[in-house]
Amino acid sequence: FLFELVEKRNEIKPTVFCSQFNPKDWYVRLGESTKSESLLNRILSGLRRLDCGEFNMREYYSKSKMKI
Repeated sequence: FLFELVEKRNEIKPTVFCSQFNPKDWYVRLGESTKSESLLNRILSGLRRLDCGEFNMREYYSKSKMKI
């Protein structure tokens, strides 16, 4: 499903991918197959990356709830 989605949107509009994993680790997480490589080529070809650093929303909100 993901492959078809990326294929259809690749030529028409940008697609936003959000991940807690570094893009260099995506290949392994997708199963290290030919399809994974093809999918990543499409995703990463026009990639504009926004790295939020080590900020963890779960930790942030759990600490703010403890202060109440």
